[in-house]
Amino acid sequence: MDSISRRRFVAGGAPFLALVLDSMPAWGAGKRKKSAAKKAYFVLEPEYDNSARCRVPERRKGDGCHGCKACHKHAKNKMFPSRRAANRNRAHAGCKCKVVRGGKLDVEVWAALFGGLKNPKRAQVDLRSRRTHKILARRARRG
Repeated sequence: MDSISRRRFVAGGAPFLALVLDSMPAWGAGKRKKSAAKKAYFVLEPEYDNSARCRVPERRKGDGCHGCKACHKHAKNKMFPSRRAANRNRAHAGCKCKVVRGGKLDVEVWAALFGGLKNPKRAQVDLRSRRTHKILARRARRG
């Protein structure tokens, strides 16, 4: 069995959340006649194969940094409604984290998190916020 670094473990937080959310039963399971529609959300991945290195000015290293602390914290705690929103809301200038699909959520949950399906009001949600916890907890209770 391969050992896993702390950075790799922390970077896996957002995809792990997606896995947990996708494995939970749908709202009102057993009461619905058809399956719930799903909508994708996106996350930033600071550690991926052959990733570009970011150029954080304060590091002053020739190769920049690979998955710096700011990128890891941001990636662990943020979800975005689109690739464009993820690109526009990076941890710092020069961030080269890869934008990846984090998973899919029921459209009701997605709309509650981002504030609308067609034109989301929020470009990102913070997984540490009370509001986000309430929305996800409500979903878990109903499932």
